[in-house]
Amino acid sequence: MPKYKVVRTEYHQVASIYTDQFDTSDDEKWDELKKEAEFHMPRDEFEALPEDPPSDPQLWFDVYYHVNSGEFAEQEDDWISVRKGGFDVSNKLLNSKGKVISP
Repeated sequence: MPKYKVVRTEYHQVASIYTDQFDTSDDEKWDELKKEAEFHMPRDEFEALPEDPPSDPQLWFDVYYHVNSGEFAEQEDDWISVRKGGFDVSNKLLNSKGKVISP
């Protein structure tokens, strides 16, 4: 028997929103943040970071810039295309050799 494959592709616009909170006096959080940023920051910038947590939130923000998004405490997706009422969809029927036989 011949085999067929149906392929549906949905085209979405999604905004992934990552959040994390910090207290400028939190030694443990500062150490964790530096550890996560260490291999993503230029070496000279990393080595210039203070040992103790800085009171300036801008310095924390500058280090967060070099942290992978997956390390943030929370993540939320805003499916913009769904929220706005729709998205494009394409359907294809493929034969066993992967050739489109019906768009």
